[in-house]
Amino acid sequence: MNNVLIEKILENKRNTIIEGNSLSGKTTNILFPILEDIIRNKESFFVLDCKGEYRSYNSMLSENGY
Repeated sequence: MNNVLIEKILENKRNTIIEGNSLSGKTTNILFPILEDIIRNKESFFVLDCKGEYRSYNSMLSENGY
């Protein structure tokens, strides 16, 4: 995915809507990198994860004091 797009989303500091077809890479290519940046910066966040896609972040969250 285009890192410039991710950087622009992060710099914007506003609510963002990510829209696309199923299996188009929205979570993996956009949301996961944004979440990783949020965790590294120890910022607050809230995720509703009805599919369990974010479970892989449990250890990263623990390591960063969440």
